[in-house]
Parts: sequence; structure tokens; C-alpha cells
Amino acid sequence: MASGDAWRVHHSPVNDILDVLVGANQSIDRIIGDVETALRGVPASVQASGVPLWGDLQATWNARYEDMRTRALLNVKATDGAYEEYKWGDQQSTYIMSS
Repeated sequence: MASGDAWRVHHSPVNDILDVLVGANQSIDRIIGDVETALRGVPASVQASGVPLWGDLQATWNARYEDMRTRALLNVKATDGAYEEYKWGDQQSTYIMSS
């Protein structure tokens, strides 16, 4: 092993965590899609007086779901960004230590 190799950090665990986060986001999207498909028939099955209430509930649901989805995607992007910065720092320190 070259002297510079002793300073290298193994990044695969971070990649594994990022893969889990991305996979969880995809699972959330599939589950929510299934829920929304099941709920599409609700307005047709409720009495006419319940339709406005259902519309309000659906609007609240959509807004909260979109907020959750946005936050989850931002977390994935932040994790990936932090990881890329960490790798850059690791590469710089490896270069310095092996010089």
C-alpha cells in the first residue's frame, strides 16, 4: 500500500445510505400514488353535501403531501451535496498527506 493510500476513506457506506434515502423517496411516491388512486372514487360515493368538504380535505392532503415530498427531496439533495463536499475534502487531505 502506498503511503497516500493509508489516508483514503472508504465512501461506500455513504453511498449505501444515499441509495436508501433515494429508495425511500421512491417508495413514498408509490405508496402515495396508490392512496390517491384509491381516493379518486370518493367524491362520486359521497352525498352531494359532502363534496365541498371532501374537496377541502383533498386540497389539504395535496398541500401536505407536496410539502413532505419537497422536504424529503431536499434532504436527499443536501445529503448528496454534503457527501460531495466531504469527498472533495478527503481528496485534498489525501493529496496533502501524500505529498
